[in-house]
Amino acid sequence: MSARARGDFCVILIVAIQLGSTSTACSHDPPRQFAQPNGAFPLTDGHYLITEILGDWVEEMSLNGQLYWSAHPPGVSYPSDANEVSPGRYIVADYSSPGQVVMFGRTGQLIWRFRPAGAAALNHPSLALPLPNGNILVNNEYNDRVIVISPRANRIVWQYGHNGVPGSAPGYLANPDGVDLAPPDIPESAWALMLGGAAEVIVTPNARHWSHSTSGANLSATDECDEGTYG
Repeated sequence: MSARARGDFCVILIVAIQLGSTSTACSHDPPRQFAQPNGAFPLTDGHYLITEILGDWVEEMSLNGQLYWSAHPPGVSYPSDANEVSPGRYIVADYSSPGQVVMFGRTGQLIWRFRPAGAAALNHPSLALPLPNGNILVNNEYNDRVIVISPRANRIVWQYGHNGVPGSAPGYLANPDGVDLAPPDIPESAWALMLGGAAEVIVTPNARHWSHSTSGANLSATDECDEGTYG
């Protein structure tokens, strides 16, 4: 069973199941209609977390269309791909400039916000994922980098890519539009960074360097980059 949000129509697509309509006249009225949905992610309770762009909505729904709660992530202009941190806590990227990452509860109450200003500002972050150690993995599209944020320290503790400098060489990214934990058959802890199109980079955080391999290459033959730390 899989789910996909279609922002070009007002619909959430799940294999063998459809929630919403295919009308382009989007409005927030789940499960009948969705206001430009752009995320549908599974929750630990078996339900799905739906993100709607128009009106700044995030809601929990079952596959039969039952709505459990719906909330506005606080102070978010363009919510993107909300995910569960733990039961009752959720995180969403604000796909804006300057952008932000917001953790919130089921009633929309603010739990944590990361919104640096000036040269450190986020530029259209589109996905934020919790890591097992409590840090947050974020792809920062228009800044051409993927970062790890420590909510405890409220700062960036690791970065792959050069801020605002796109590239395809090891250590560089160009408008990364997704990030995920690598599949378990990769022997080390790694992240798969999805670039524009079908390109993929496998990155292993290390205290002294990054390991980099393009998709389809031999993962044991890596290119080492001499900058970047993970703490």
